[in-house]
Amino acid sequence: MRGTLIVVCIVVIIALGMGCAGTAPEPQNATASCLANCTQDLKQVCAEDGLTYPNACSARCYGAKTKFAGACDACKDTDGGKNSTVKGTVTSDSGNYTDYCVVFESVEEYYCEGEIAGKETMPCPEDYECHDGTCVVALPPIPEPDCSDSDGKDVYTKGSINASGNVFEDSCVDMKKVKEYYCDQGARSSETDCASGYECTGGRCVKMYGNCTDTDSGDDIYIEGKVVVKSGLVVAEYLDKCLEGDYVREYYCTLGNYVAETVKCPQGYRCLQASCKQVICTDSDGGYEIFRQGGTNKGDELKRDECTGNDGGIEYYCDDNNIMNATFTCPTGSVCDGGRCEG
Repeated sequence: MRGTLIVVCIVVIIALGMGCAGTAPEPQNATASCLANCTQDLKQVCAEDGLTYPNACSARCYGAKTKFAGACDACKDTDGGKNSTVKGTVTSDSGNYTDYCVVFESVEEYYCEGEIAGKETMPCPEDYECHDGTCVVALPPIPEPDCSDSDGKDVYTKGSINASGNVFEDSCVDMKKVKEYYCDQGARSSETDCASGYECTGGRCVKMYGNCTDTDSGDDIYIEGKVVVKSGLVVAEYLDKCLEGDYVREYYCTLGNYVAETVKCPQGYRCLQASCKQVICTDSDGGYEIFRQGGTNKGDELKRDECTGNDGGIEYYCDDNNIMNATFTCPTGSVCDGGRCEG
C-alpha cells in the first residue's frame, strides 16, 4: 500500500491542497481532517519513526515528531546516531565518514544532522577505552615487572635497580663510559659516555680535576685495582689490598685525587687477591662420584676424597654451597686406591 501511496499522495496534495507524508500510512478520518489544514509546501522532514513526510505539518497529523529536515534516506548512519560503543559510518550528500578514535579515552562520533553529517568527540564510558573507532571494555592493565631504580637512569649518580630480588649496581665500563642500569618493562642496562671533562668513577660520571686513574674504574670492591696519581713529575701508586677479617682497602679516584675506604666484604664473600670474592663450593669430580678422586673447594678450604681402607673411604661433595662428606664402600671386586674405587 505504501509503495503506491507516494504517487497518490502527490495527486492529493495538488488536488486537495493538503500536506502528506511520502511514506506515511493511509490517513484515518481524524488524520485526514488534520491534513486538510496543512499547506501544500513540499518541505520533506524525517520523523523519529523513520518515515519521510512532505512537511512538518503532515508529520504532526500522523503523531510523528520531526527528527530533521529532509528525507530520511538523505543521510544514513549505520550505528543509528550518537553511539560511542558501535563503530558506524555516515553516508550523506556532504560525504561519507567513519567513526575513529581520537585518543584511548574518546571517539570521534559521526551522526546525521539533517541531510548532512555532523560529528562530536564523545568520551568513552567508565572502564571503556577506544579501539578501532569504538569504545570497548578496557582490558585489565598488564602488571609492571617488579623493578625499582634508585637513581632514575642518572649517569651522574651511582644507583642500583632491584629486579625481582636481583640487585644490579651501576658500574664503569672504562674511565669514560658508565654502565647504567634502569627499569623498562624489567631490568635493562645501557652504556653511556661521560661528558667532556668528566670521567667514570665509582659507577658514575664525575667532574675531574688533575690526573688520577684507577684500573678497576672506581670503588669496586669486587675487582683488584690500582690507583695512579700524577702531580708534575711525581707519580704515586696505591694498590687495593685485603685486611684482616675479610675487609678490603679500596682506592679510587674522585675530583682528581684519590680516596681510600675500608669496606667489609658482604656475607658469602671473602677478601682474596685484594678484592671480595664470592665463596662458592666447587667439586672437581662433579659430586658424589666414588670411581673418581676429586677435590672440593670453598674459599680457602680444600678437601680431597680419601681412602680409609682397602674397601672404602670418604667422598667429599658440595650440597647447598657447603662442603659435605659421606663414607663409601667399594663394590665387590674393587678396592679403594687414591681416594677412589678401582678394579
